[in-house]
Amino acid sequence: DPMEVHNKVELSRSQVNRKTEQKIVEGLLGGDDDDSPGNPDAEVYETTVATEPITINVKPIAAKNEPAHFNGAIGRFTIEATLEKTELGKNEEGFLVVTIKGKGNFTQLSAPSLVWPKGIEGFEPSVKDFLDKTSVPLSGERSFRYAFVSGQPGTYELPAVSYEYYDADSNRYKTISSK
Repeated sequence: DPMEVHNKVELSRSQVNRKTEQKIVEGLLGGDDDDSPGNPDAEVYETTVATEPITINVKPIAAKNEPAHFNGAIGRFTIEATLEKTELGKNEEGFLVVTIKGKGNFTQLSAPSLVWPKGIEGFEPSVKDFLDKTSVPLSGERSFRYAFVSGQPGTYELPAVSYEYYDADSNRYKTISSK
């Protein structure tokens, strides 16, 4: 939508050697309907700044071959998963960190669904972003830190973590997987 800002600035013509006589006052003089005479030694400047409306054309992505777990992420991404510790005591909390790196709409990157092995209880992840907000498209990484515990001693192998996104460069859906 177009935007418009109306400015009314009163500048004093008197000379003051000590403190400045100029003040910024917002909404204290009664707004636009203020008809008070004001300072006789002041000059009033009024201006209006406006923009034109902007048209944005949003193209649809291909509906054909859309993966079942696609959540709207578009860009070019890689994924990796690491354990903070590979050996834990019984009922000791461990952490799996899944990091998605690349360029794209990071706001659509939701936490990957994990399938925990029998004997391990996993919890919802905390999310941390490291993004370069000055680049277009947005680039950086989003990390998901999953806490988990096991009450049963043993050796467990965590399955690969997969993530589905739409690659705008190749115009097709892709699935990335960690080790």
